[in-house]
Amino acid sequence: MKYTLTLALALSSVALVSASEKKKTTAAKKTIANNTSITTKTADKKDDFIYSGPVEIQAYNATKAQPAPVGNEYLDYIGKNLNDQSVQNVITSLPGDYDVSNLEGNLYYIWRSTGVIMKFDNKNKLQQIRFMNGKEFMGSFCNAYNKQMPQNLSFSMTRNDVEQNLSKPVDISNPSGDERVFATYSIYNGNYNVVVTYNTNSNQEMNAGIEDILIMKPTTTANYTANSNSAVSSAEINKIQSISNDNSTNNISIDNVKPASYIGKTQNDPAVKSYIENLGDNVQVIKYDESTQFVNKDAGVVMNFDNSEKLASVMFTSSKTFLGQPFKQYQGEMPADLNFNLSREQVEKKLGVPAQTSNNDKDDFWAMYSIHNGTDAVYITYNTKNADNISATISDIRVEKLK
Repeated sequence: MKYTLTLALALSSVALVSASEKKKTTAAKKTIANNTSITTKTADKKDDFIYSGPVEIQAYNATKAQPAPVGNEYLDYIGKNLNDQSVQNVITSLPGDYDVSNLEGNLYYIWRSTGVIMKFDNKNKLQQIRFMNGKEFMGSFCNAYNKQMPQNLSFSMTRNDVEQNLSKPVDISNPSGDERVFATYSIYNGNYNVVVTYNTNSNQEMNAGIEDILIMKPTTTANYTANSNSAVSSAEINKIQSISNDNSTNNISIDNVKPASYIGKTQNDPAVKSYIENLGDNVQVIKYDESTQFVNKDAGVVMNFDNSEKLASVMFTSSKTFLGQPFKQYQGEMPADLNFNLSREQVEKKLGVPAQTSNNDKDDFWAMYSIHNGTDAVYITYNTKNADNISATISDIRVEKLK
């Protein structure tokens, strides 16, 4: 299956999480066993250790040193959760200190001295592992990775060598200006992709060397972005915006629909009915004088229908108590590419200044933003009562029609 490359101009500049958002309580610990004694080094005093997001991350305190992965062993961790014990073992096993940075809701674990970068998506799943060949990433230099890489690839190879090893790419970029060529190769019967960046801007150059190597799960559409003039190139930071395509295209699921697009449709609309059914069996129906709510606390969704049985709004929750019940975090797609790892500051960089905000400090602060050219409104409740706290994260998101 051939994957489609979409080159698009992306972020003109990238701002990392501010120093005020540095993790203050839990140091990321790396524990190494040495016979019967244990030596622990922490990142407490690193100025560039940055953390943002709702998940508290504690590195696994091993009583026995775990060997770092080599070669194709890295493939086993793609798609696993950050808090999976095996992933934590990998985090503690890689040599050197690491930084944790939040960018647009994705967490990047960066071992600059080792030359390894792990990217976790907004569901805390490991999307990508990148091996660097001595180049800059997020504004700082990364050493070249010097251990065995997947598929016996090495930085001494040319593109011709790579394609003798992996066969022809399933897709390749068509760069402009100073952008680098990157090619996607399918391995293990299409279960994984290897993306290689070459040190050339010509996709015909077969003697080009390798700048970095990235492994990931394949997606139906790989979206590539490039902006060589930005402070941190989007092609470098988020070369592939990927979420594993684990859902059958024949079935509607919360991961491959846009529930906000159902606003205005009736309860009996086939798409609306299918969406409700695919949320799971634990659905409560609450009838009021002027409306009806479909509530699924396991899926983290509340759908509000008006008195004409049309969907008026959809609310997505982030592990909170609502209607007196504990709700789990919603795991599907949300409007305007929002996710629960974003801070208010990051939201307003995306959506602009809110059109309306709450005016009391007794309840959690909320703000309304206009989206889709003013046709829809997004109401976001933040985890703060302070209207000036732009570092606050998201508690819930509700979308409804403005027009």
